[in-house]
Amino acid sequence: MKLIHTLYFVVLLSSGITAQVSNESELFKSLKVNDSILFELGFNQCKIEATASLIDENLEFYHDQGGITMGKEPFLTSLKKNICGQTFKSRRELLKNTLEVYPLYDNGRLYGAIQKGVHQFYQTHPGKKEQLGSIAKFTHLWLKKDSGWIIKRVLSYDHKDPNMKDHSAEVSLNKEELKTFVGTYEAPNTGQVEITIEDNALLMNTKKSTFLIYPKSDLVFFHKQAPLEFKFVKDDNGQVTKFLVIENGNLAEEVIKK
Repeated sequence: MKLIHTLYFVVLLSSGITAQVSNESELFKSLKVNDSILFELGFNQCKIEATASLIDENLEFYHDQGGITMGKEPFLTSLKKNICGQTFKSRRELLKNTLEVYPLYDNGRLYGAIQKGVHQFYQTHPGKKEQLGSIAKFTHLWLKKDSGWIIKRVLSYDHKDPNMKDHSAEVSLNKEELKTFVGTYEAPNTGQVEITIEDNALLMNTKKSTFLIYPKSDLVFFHKQAPLEFKFVKDDNGQVTKFLVIENGNLAEEVIKK
């Protein structure tokens, strides 16, 4: 039995199986500092250049609602425009005790690490108090270079509105009622939006993302994983002319039907 245990231990070592490191380890602490630089400086304070040295030139960023961004410069440009270029202020907060780090080895050499966690986002609009935004999970692939750690791949997913406990507000509309919203729309920031029907919901297609919105009333739809409402407007003839995107109770965009 002792021999079997010894052989099993040898197999574990040779296979490179690793476990989550302690939050007291140097690896955990180093990557936690890098996480803070990326988000506290780059996201919260918009000191984007302070984060540039941590980002790989061929960064891959995958967002479940914002689409795919490839490359360091496009990512920094997107951060400047979509986070730091808005009229409202965004803030990210890492949820306590959610950070995990898993080392990656190649023949005994530490070459990278996977960092996982959950973060909460907030927004502050001019003249208003800070509001709770979405909550999401993230997975980061870090690579160890001679110059230090750099982030190679980002997964940002499972975005949810923590204020939405359930979806009991959802109502049912028939196909004929849903057809009135189908068409092509144009938004100043989002660009072209195509709306089609999928079951009892509307499927919204933009250049960067595709998602479903569900009826809350005969003219109001909502997103099940984000604090968004879509309020459609009809003319005197009952034809849809536009819809308003409401985020956390604030008007985010007016989208005109073509």
